Amino acid sequence: CYESLNQNSLASIVYTSGTTGPQKGVMQTHGNHLANIRQAREAALYNTDSSLFILLPLAHSFEKLMAYLGFIAGVHLQFPSISDRSASRANQRRTLLDLSQSSCSIVPLVPRILEKMKEGIEQQASKKSIKGYLLKMTLLAAARNASGQISVLNKILFLASTPLRTAIKRKLFGNLFQYVICGGAKLAPEINSFFAGLNIEVLEGYGLTETCVATNCNRPGENRIGTVGPVLANDIELKFAEDGEILFRGPNVALGYRNQPTATKKAWDTEGWFHTGDLGIMGADGCLSISGRKKEILVTSGGKKISPDRIEGLLKAHEFLSQALLVGESRSYCVALVTPNREHFQSLLGRFGSADVDELMRHAEIINQLSLHLDQINSKLASFETIKKILLLKHDFSVENGFLTPTLKMRRGPILKRFHAEIEQLYNSSDKVLVEE
Repeated sequence: CYESLNQNSLASIVYTSGTTGPQKGVMQTHGNHLANIRQAREAALYNTDSSLFILLPLAHSFEKLMAYLGFIAGVHLQFPSISDRSASRANQRRTLLDLSQSSCSIVPLVPRILEKMKEGIEQQASKKSIKGYLLKMTLLAAARNASGQISVLNKILFLASTPLRTAIKRKLFGNLFQYVICGGAKLAPEINSFFAGLNIEVLEGYGLTETCVATNCNRPGENRIGTVGPVLANDIELKFAEDGEILFRGPNVALGYRNQPTATKKAWDTEGWFHTGDLGIMGADGCLSISGRKKEILVTSGGKKISPDRIEGLLKAHEFLSQALLVGESRSYCVALVTPNREHFQSLLGRFGSADVDELMRHAEIINQLSLHLDQINSKLASFETIKKILLLKHDFSVENGFLTPTLKMRRGPILKRFHAEIEQLYNSSDKVLVEE
């Protein structure tokens, strides 16, 4: 039967993550996979001397492409150890340790892991010690340099901090590291700029299970922060619908959804263009910027359209917070659910004299700081985008509680359903900051 296989033969059925609706089985062909491997090579994202650290689940299309680079293109693959062999589940702390001790040159990651790395670095910098002070000064110099604040003092600080920035990079990614390829969800420009200041190049890319998988990516040495870069190769066709939706056509685009002809017809038009559901803008330099997702655009009762990604990114940038979900569909104003960075709260227990994290989250000073954070965010937003109230939940969203996908994207539907009563309470409250009972 192997002799009957060709590039149009079905190679795999990969189910979508289900963040915006029921999961669908995407039919990917051998030709789709082979095309994307070639396209990534044409974009100079790897060569046969490259070494990849495989950290994400291999069932995910993004990591499947990375694995195929090893199986087919001769790239060296490295995997983290499995601490729990009975469940084949990797321990996050152990995985990051394995990464730092690896000899990888390229690290494919999703934004959430970079966010957690940034939180860890900033938490170390907040410690009252010589090491903490030096790290704090290093981050300050890196941030000023990344933002273009050039002065004699900034140059001196930045040059003086070079050994520590190099040490941070090696501590995170090992001695032979070159760059991160980030995909699977939108990466906040602030996160990318943070790592750029540390001389850690994060190349944001874009693609979907239906485009098998990557269509766009920034190039090494030509990183355009805030964009997902140009298409990988000339045979990936990109255009926009009248409403700004991104459409693709090319040899990497999958066949359709298994046993779902209606859904397939809705997503693939008669000319073979796949409708991504994402909204975007093309820059003069040929780099694509993702502005939002059609299904996730909030429409207020006043008819104003709000893309939640940017606002949620601003919210969860605070050291107290881990995740944020904006709520406002058919409402007169927006509110948000936020989750705690419990590790950071744990480190503050002695300072505030609280017995545990749950008690600390209700401390008046914590409430006040979150309120000030909300005011600072709202000052940057249009009036119809402003967040009137937030609810601090007790626990973070995770894969285990069903609120994150395996690639750490929020599952909005299940979150909104689970916290429906709390959201109603939030809208009926006169307080700006509430904490979950």
